Amino acid sequence: MSSTATAPVQTQPRASESFARNLFLRGTDCLGATEVEQVLKTKTDKMPAIPFTEAELKRARALNQFLILFVPKGADGNDLTMKALYEQFNNELADGGKLLYEVSWYGGEVFFTTDPVVTEPMWKLVSREVIPDSVSENYLGQTQAIVDYVINKVYEGEELPALYQQAIDEFEARKSELEELMSNDWQAAAKELAELKVNQLFRLTPAQTLYTIALYQGVNHERLLEGMYSWSASRSSSGRLVFVGGADRRGAVVDGFDPRGSFSSLGVCFSRSGLPT
Repeated sequence: MSSTATAPVQTQPRASESFARNLFLRGTDCLGATEVEQVLKTKTDKMPAIPFTEAELKRARALNQFLILFVPKGADGNDLTMKALYEQFNNELADGGKLLYEVSWYGGEVFFTTDPVVTEPMWKLVSREVIPDSVSENYLGQTQAIVDYVINKVYEGEELPALYQQAIDEFEARKSELEELMSNDWQAAAKELAELKVNQLFRLTPAQTLYTIALYQGVNHERLLEGMYSWSASRSSSGRLVFVGGADRRGAVVDGFDPRGSFSSLGVCFSRSGLPT
């Protein structure tokens, strides 16, 4: 599926943080350096400018997304990973509940021990809930839901940026091939699906999902993904695609599924960072 919009892409000035804070009227749906220091006890030396225009932030707000600053280091100066967040919080959030339900099966997995939240500070727009039409879908169907959301919601009536159009074109060109591969070799399909540009661009990693849960609860006293799960583009050592959610007071659940699976509370939270300049 290709975008049929014809409006030209226009260069607009980037939004200021003061504009973002006034726009996100919940007061804390703009989670910046102040909130990061408050909850994570860490500062960033290189504070990036917000890479979105005022119009983009207004559209994001209408789509129930929030703006969040991701930082690479924890309070101890070491890389922020899922394990580092688990240890820094002593697995306990401010509401007295747990950050993670249990870590036994994935305690030695790379996505938990090693994969960083980010390698450098960056702003992202993230949906507060899983996007429409992404639940009860296998991984390929979820990826199609992401494509539809980008075209019909995020860039409704606009021409897609070249990077996003290229990612969507790649998916459309390979969709039939990947559907067949899922039937014949789900592990190979999981690898190919995870590496698609559209999934790399618009899905949170497990570490990023846990970071948003911890930071959002620490600031807003509200748990994201309390009854839902978000599928990532990260794979466990068995080849399964990792999802995170069910983040009630017992702690977030981390599990994996092969790409053929689906269930009614498994969707995907949409995220995007700024386009390269």
